[in-house]
Amino acid sequence: SDIRVSIRDVKDEKVVEEFLKFDEEMYLYLGDVFNSYQPLMFPAFLFGWISLISHRFFLPAMIELPNKIGWKKVLTLIISLLSFQNEHINGKEIPEDIATSCRGLTNIFSLILHDYPEFLIEYHYPLTYSIPNSFIQLQNIVLSSVQSGVTLVNPFSIKGMSECDEIEYNKDIPTIGVEPANDLFNQGLKKPTDNYLRVPSHSLLKTILNGIKGKDITKESGIGYNNTSVNIKIINAIVLYVGAVEVDDRRDNDVKFNPNSSHVVLIANIIQETTVETQYQVISAICNQLRYP
Repeated sequence: SDIRVSIRDVKDEKVVEEFLKFDEEMYLYLGDVFNSYQPLMFPAFLFGWISLISHRFFLPAMIELPNKIGWKKVLTLIISLLSFQNEHINGKEIPEDIATSCRGLTNIFSLILHDYPEFLIEYHYPLTYSIPNSFIQLQNIVLSSVQSGVTLVNPFSIKGMSECDEIEYNKDIPTIGVEPANDLFNQGLKKPTDNYLRVPSHSLLKTILNGIKGKDITKESGIGYNNTSVNIKIINAIVLYVGAVEVDDRRDNDVKFNPNSSHVVLIANIIQETTVETQYQVISAICNQLRYP
């Protein structure tokens, strides 16, 4: 006999609450289990693993857990897959199995973009620095995400910065699931950055530039390069953090954009005082923020 019971058939509120709590704990536990079997650990399980994390009974349920408690688990799983893909890319040469897995990941991103764009908006920062630069389509999916119900203004209809400042969704700092300030703090760059924004000085700029340099040359596949000597994560953190602080300061003081502010000067000096490699990564990080909102 069929003894399956739907939670909708249960009338006792306490029992329903226990069912829901069990659901939350089970899905979070499954997220940890799946991540422990990630492709970097078990490459032969790549396609089976992708099928598991993208299953219609798992991925939507994780994202729909109350209070977004499943979002960071989903982010961790996606970044684990991106790390595996980045490890096996060699310039323009992308192995067939990696290209196939990338198509699968593109489908996952497209699903999230269609049904849960807020996830991509909230976690665009860690996703953009984790996606290999040669996977431009994945980058575009993340950066083109727009909150449900929001209609964007045609950018070609904006005649100047003053009109851009008046757009309603440009007045608020977007919700960020992973704070760049925490990454700067862990790198020892939050205090120097804050001090520079208050009183710019060459010594503080030198500290920030030294923090951007990577300790070792690391594998980072991109268009025209296979390795990098700079910390791409920290570069993205600085650009996003400085931009967010600048918007916050303007909103609090009710002033217009100032091209001579310490925020702009810091980014400009980083570009002027560094190598071509760092300049490329800084400009790429800036372009990643030319998005909604």
